[in-house]
Parts: sequence; structure tokens; C-alpha cells
Amino acid sequence: MSARITFLSILFLFGFSSQTALHAQLWTMRNKPASNPNPVMWELGLHTGSAVLLADIDAQPGLASGFHLRKSLDYLFSLRAEARYLRFRNSDQQDGTTRTNFFSGELQLLVTLNNFNWSSKGPRRFNLYTWLGGGVNHYAVKVKEKISADLRPVSSSQTHAGTGMGLAWKINDRFNIGLEAGAMILFGNNADRLDGISRRGNDVAAFSSLRLNYNIGDTRRRSQPLYWASPIDAILEQVTEVKTPAPVNFSDQDHDGVLDELDLDPHTPPDVPVDTRGRPLDSDGDGLPDYEDPDPYIPFYDKNKTLTEEEIRQIVRDELNKTKPEADIDPEVINAFLPLIHFDEDSDNIRYADHAHLATVARLMKRYPNIRLVVKGFTDRTASRTYNLDLSYRRAKAVIDYLVHVHGIERHRLILQYSGEDDPLVPSRSSEIINRRVEFRIATSGDREMERN
Repeated sequence: MSARITFLSILFLFGFSSQTALHAQLWTMRNKPASNPNPVMWELGLHTGSAVLLADIDAQPGLASGFHLRKSLDYLFSLRAEARYLRFRNSDQQDGTTRTNFFSGELQLLVTLNNFNWSSKGPRRFNLYTWLGGGVNHYAVKVKEKISADLRPVSSSQTHAGTGMGLAWKINDRFNIGLEAGAMILFGNNADRLDGISRRGNDVAAFSSLRLNYNIGDTRRRSQPLYWASPIDAILEQVTEVKTPAPVNFSDQDHDGVLDELDLDPHTPPDVPVDTRGRPLDSDGDGLPDYEDPDPYIPFYDKNKTLTEEEIRQIVRDELNKTKPEADIDPEVINAFLPLIHFDEDSDNIRYADHAHLATVARLMKRYPNIRLVVKGFTDRTASRTYNLDLSYRRAKAVIDYLVHVHGIERHRLILQYSGEDDPLVPSRSSEIINRRVEFRIATSGDREMERN
């Protein structure tokens, strides 16, 4: 009875410690980065040692042997399937002598105790663990010498529960050796007849063994079982990756001004204007990039193409949209989307990169034929005020002339104004391209064209 009480107490303590370990592991999973994504190796082991049966008849040393397969679930928990053979010897002068052959299969939950210590000393050399398991067994008792009338042969299959503790030492990434001790108790009608006689509570089978373990799996594709690793190492590795920024590739192979990592067309021909994502400009939206389009501002249509019913409906919808009353126009919204035209230093030449922006302005004015736009020129502050006023006038005039001669916009719908170096977008006396610009806005009734000084 005392052996049974002791064993049940051990099971209770293991259950309590496992619950504590589970709470700790759940906290770890919530508060640490993801661990190594590689699959882990499995452990295959053989063991041999001694076994004793704590029963009604006095115990003598016997044999323990078996094999197991173990898989780590995480840094704390692992599962182990174990097959075990035990041979017991019991003998005394009151009852007689018996020999018991015991076969069992068991599934165990193992908890790595030294991984509660979150040290960062690299891979573990030792694995201290405890386990709790259960399974089925079959045993056969042979009576070698019968003294007590109650002693008799037994052959029975039962269920059982077991617990134990072990310590393994890692030789290398493949092999480790260990020492382990455990005990188990049976359940059922013959749970107290492992020695062939039943008197005081259930018998307890105890065993100890020397273990040789081998990690199976491709070391190039699988990592070692996680019970050999420290949880803090995985966290420190992730923190290091966060602290160390990934190298940025600043290459631009096609020299279009857009980095290769952001370039949707990394093989643009030389000197071809591109948008912010590295794609060649298509000002008229006909699918032909400007550098291949004979007229980049007039859409190209295939005369031999037969329109589908849906395409015809879309054309009708587009034309109806063009007749939308201009009273619905919100000048503030339009102004927010009108582009800026920028210029090189001390120049009033329109850059090729801005042709698409001016095509957008022209499309807007053609869609709304009754609106007028103020076209206002600006400069930076690298020259005299008088010179800058004249340069800003020339920039505004160049934009107006382009819209009139290239896109056919009526001249009276464009109001020329200029401001020189006043109203900079960036307050600076240096040469800033953002200040060298022409702006557009919807004209009001009070806007008047400015004469050249």
C-alpha cells in the first residue's frame, strides 16, 4: 500500500509540474518570435538496465530493455513512443519464487526541465527531463517454487501509467547517451498479481536503464531536436535580425531613376521617360509607350479591329460623361490633382518627362470645354529678382504655347501669370528644382492675364 501511495504522489507532483510548464510554455509562445522554421530531427533510442518489482514477494534484480522514438514539440515538450521488456524475479521463504516476463507499449509526454533556465550559452550539452505516460501491457508469471497456497501462475493484459526522470548527455549532433529511472503501476483485476499473489494494493514496477540515442534525419534540412536548444537563443537571434537592417540594393540597371527593387520594368531603354514605378510613359493611354508611339498624345486605334458590344457601350458611356454639366466641378478637387511642371536651372524648356503631365491637363480642358486655367510661373532664388520675374514669365508662356500648339487648346482659355522667386514651395536660397515650376489652377472671374515687364 505504501508503494502505491508513493507512486500516486509522484503522479500528482508530475501533473502539477506539467501544468506549470504548460503555462510557462504558453507564455513563451505568446512573447517570443517564431522559432526555427526548419523541421526537426527525430530521436531513435535503445536502452538496457535493471528492473525490480515492488510487490508482496521480496524483489530481486531483473532485466529491463527496449527502444523508443522521440519527437520534440517545442523547447519544453516532446512526445515519446516506447516499447519495453521487463523480467522480474521475486522470492521469499513465506510465499515462494516467481519469474515474470512483462511486455509493454507506452506513449509519454516529456518536459525538459533545464529549458526553464533561459540562459544564452548556446546549444545544451545536457538534457534533464521528466516524463509521464500511459499504455498497455501483457505479462506472464511463472511459479518456480510454490510455498504459499495463494501463489499461482498468471497471464494477463492490463493498462498502466508511468512516470520517471532522465538525464542525457550530447556527444555530437547525432548521438547522445543517457541515464533514466522510472516506475509504473497497473490498473485492472490483476494489477496486484505481477508476482503471482495478491495481498496489499497494486504492485509497482520500477526500472532504470542506460540509453543510447541517435538523431535521425538529414542534417542539411532538419535542425536538432529543440530540447537541445535554449529558448532565449531563438529570441536573441530574432532580435539580432530586427536590429540588423537588411541590405538595400541601390542598383538601377536601366538608369531610369527608379531603383531595381521598385522598378516594375527594370529593362527600360536608355533615355526613355518613366513613371514613379519605372514603367515607360504612355501619355494617351493607348497601350503604346510614348517612345514607340508615332503620336504619343493621340490614342492609337486599330482600324481592322471589330468592336464588341461591351466596347461600344463603354464608348457611349464615355461620351455621355463628357456632357456632364460643369456645374458639378469642384475647383478645389480639380486644383488638388493638377500637376506641377518643373524646369532645369535657368531654363524655360519643357522637359520630356513633363509631356505626359501636360497631356493630362489638355485632356481635362477638352473634357470640360468651358473651364479656364491660370498658368503661373515661378523660379528659385539663384539670380536677381528682375531676372527671375522674366524667367518665370517665359516658363509660363512656354507651357501655354505647348498646350496651344501641341494639344490644340484655345489660347483665351489660358491665363498667364508669373511670380518670379516669390511663393517658394521650399524656403531656400539654393537651386531647388521644386521651386522652378509652373502651377495650374481653375480660373475665377477675378483672374487677369499679366503683361511682361
